[in-house]
Amino acid sequence: AQLAEALGGGGRGAEDDEAALAARLRGGSAVELRQELRRRVAALTSSEQALPPPTDALRLGDAGYPQRWYRAKLEPTEAAEGRPPPVDGWEGDAGKRLRGRVAADFLEGVAWTLRYYYEGPVGHHGWAWFYRWPCAPLAVDLARAMPRPLPRRVGAALPCVTPLEQLGM
Repeated sequence: AQLAEALGGGGRGAEDDEAALAARLRGGSAVELRQELRRRVAALTSSEQALPPPTDALRLGDAGYPQRWYRAKLEPTEAAEGRPPPVDGWEGDAGKRLRGRVAADFLEGVAWTLRYYYEGPVGHHGWAWFYRWPCAPLAVDLARAMPRPLPRRVGAALPCVTPLEQLGM
């Protein structure tokens, strides 16, 4: 209906609009039809061009980006769980330790996932583990993190599905 209205339809139903539009355009040449179509598409898209450009509130690439990113992504979660933000900010010692913990937990999650897909669900993956952070760490923090080995948990083996079988599911 929005398209029919933009293409010159009135307040009639959609079927009436389509029939009237087809009757009007039927007698035109290919060049006239192309020009009319361009005009109408331009009219439709002009309202989209009036939207403001997206903004980068975190100012990616500017100095201080990691602090702004962690403040925007982690501080609300930490506050909701009753923990204050790092006293000395995200670039201080406490902030860097917390950023390192986020990165190490993320790498542990990657290792957990890889182990699951390569060894299968055989009971030693620690099914109670979860990634507690609301976002992934920045790449700079991943580069600084030392991955921790996953503890082996011995348990009863579950039926294993190979990675190739999982891809076929």
